[in-house]
Amino acid sequence: MIIVTMLYFIILNHRIIFEEKMLVEEFGEEYKKYKKKLKKLFHIFIELNKT
Repeated sequence: MIIVTMLYFIILNHRIIFEEKMLVEEFGEEYKKYKKKLKKLFHIFIELNKT
């Protein structure tokens, strides 16, 4: 079961990297700005849910 889970996350990580490269190629700086904004929002969400 652990091996299957590890394999799943490896495949998922590969897919995320591939898709992000495609998004950067398609949208360039606009996507990079969006990604930074999303990361900030995600961290805020985590902080709010700690309490």
